[in-house]
Amino acid sequence: MSKNKGLCVLLLEDDDADAYLTSRALLSLPRVANVVRARDGQEAVAMLEAGRVVPDISFVDLQMPTMDGMRFLSTCMNENLAKVPLVVLTSSADWKDALRSRVNGALLVITKPERPSDLVQALSDAIQTFVPEPEAATSLSPRKAFDLPAPPLTDEARPAMSPQTAAPAVPTFGRREPRFG
Repeated sequence: MSKNKGLCVLLLEDDDADAYLTSRALLSLPRVANVVRARDGQEAVAMLEAGRVVPDISFVDLQMPTMDGMRFLSTCMNENLAKVPLVVLTSSADWKDALRSRVNGALLVITKPERPSDLVQALSDAIQTFVPEPEAATSLSPRKAFDLPAPPLTDEARPAMSPQTAAPAVPTFGRREPRFG
């Protein structure tokens, strides 16, 4: 999260109209404090390498000049650049683009919706999924989980014992038992 208690979003989008609509949709979300735009993957890589932006999540268009979204994803994965969720936001509905995006490190591929309200909802869902609110996380820390008392073990909950080994019986789930002799 950025210093002013909101999320910083990196938006890779070359089209001015799409960048405007997406930025407006992102800034309408209460959790988003800042949207930083890069016009292509090369500009985004330079920003990340120089530390000019430390995003909480990135939305990446696929069709951009100089360095397209696919090359940006690949560069981030190969050079361990973006240690944040990468979500593709594209006008392409081609399943091959979605598959290539996922293989190159995108956690989610969103086809740009027609209606602005659908765009806001899709962006909100992605942010909630990959950058959950701290309050939404469980309040039970791993350390406290071990301090809880164990539930009583009743006869029904006890594992069945194998008479030959006096050890709990292990289900085979379709495996064949070895035959000897």
